[in-house]
Amino acid sequence: YSFKLRLGIMPGGYDRGGDGLLVGGVQKGAPVEKTGIREGDKLVQIGDQNVSDIYDLMEFLGDAEPRTEYRIVFMRGKDRITGITTLVTD
Repeated sequence: YSFKLRLGIMPGGYDRGGDGLLVGGVQKGAPVEKTGIREGDKLVQIGDQNVSDIYDLMEFLGDAEPRTEYRIVFMRGKDRITGITTLVTD
């Protein structure tokens, strides 16, 4: 896959059909860093796309628009955290 847009996180795994995408790391300076997401969190939604694994995120990125704000939802333990982010353009 080749995308013009990226979220700015490194996946913590490539398993299919999980309960969210485990975050393995966050790119320093990426807009998503301002949401507070960090290694060990689980991304569960971006925009209108529910995220159960990396493949859901890739599907979202394939249709995403640059310079657009997206709502992001992630879990830290049992806490559900919501933020707003834009995407990284190459």
